[in-house]
Amino acid sequence: MQATAQAIYAWIISEIPAFGQWTQEQFIEAYAMVLSRSTRGKVYDNDEGKVPTLCLVPFGDMVNHRAGAPTHYYYDSEAGGFALDATDDIPNGAEICRDYGQF
Repeated sequence: MQATAQAIYAWIISEIPAFGQWTQEQFIEAYAMVLSRSTRGKVYDNDEGKVPTLCLVPFGDMVNHRAGAPTHYYYDSEAGGFALDATDDIPNGAEICRDYGQF
């Protein structure tokens, strides 16, 4: 992750020199924070279909992980947002989780 963040920081500095007011360490800290709260979704279309995109989804980052959780988390293009559907019965009062996938 650090090598990726360093490469992104270098690219941003080359494109927007004023971004240099923040140190690489500050950028990496902020980048890690965003990654820890983001979700991957295929949101935007290109000629080959949906493009994998990192997204910050309000309240979506508050859903806890459980491997094999009986839910499906996805981008619903008709609704214009992310959705979390149950794929099996979830008992009343049970915590609703989603499977974050491979780390």
